[in-house]
Amino acid sequence: MADRAVDRELAAAVRRMALREAAAHLGAAVETTGARVRRVPCPRCGAAVTDSASGGPAVRGPVLDQPLWGGEATRHSTVLVRVLACEEVTARSLLPAFRRGSEAGAQFQTRAVTAAELMHERGSALDFAEWVHLVDIAEARGSVRSPEFGVVRLLPTSSRAGPWAVGRGPGAVPESSFLFPHAVPGSSTMQSHYRDVLLRRVRQRMERSGRTSA
Repeated sequence: MADRAVDRELAAAVRRMALREAAAHLGAAVETTGARVRRVPCPRCGAAVTDSASGGPAVRGPVLDQPLWGGEATRHSTVLVRVLACEEVTARSLLPAFRRGSEAGAQFQTRAVTAAELMHERGSALDFAEWVHLVDIAEARGSVRSPEFGVVRLLPTSSRAGPWAVGRGPGAVPESSFLFPHAVPGSSTMQSHYRDVLLRRVRQRMERSGRTSA
């Protein structure tokens, strides 16, 4: 009975996380000056920032800021989004950062960065269920406080390991993961649950929108 209660709590946390991402996907796009991305090292695969010209390690390390979209127009943006060096996220999942783009100095980080920070804090004792619950709690608050960046807002983003990720085989196209861009033991059932909740909510909203506009 205790195990079933834990499973229900875990499924509920995963559902909340999926609904947050769905809400971000369904939000209206807005015109902004864009944002910059700061890639931070991945504690799992060791991927760090690469120099776009040479493909090798960047001498400047993980604090290299790059325009996210819009080329030159975004270079002076004070909005900063922190992502893992190995992760790939969709443009739509980052919409909340753009909606708040008018706030000078706004700081954001992806869910994978939040998960990585918890991994660093808790170490090998952190199991999958506890990891999910801690990320869910952080996202429910909406932000974390960083000694370096101050208040950092959390983006409820799924991600996948990008083609540049350390150790990724040639031609591999991993499925999107709701928690972390690398394989997490024991997560397959909850990955499916997350995807079902996310797609169902998006479909419901689109159908409702279609009926309203008809």
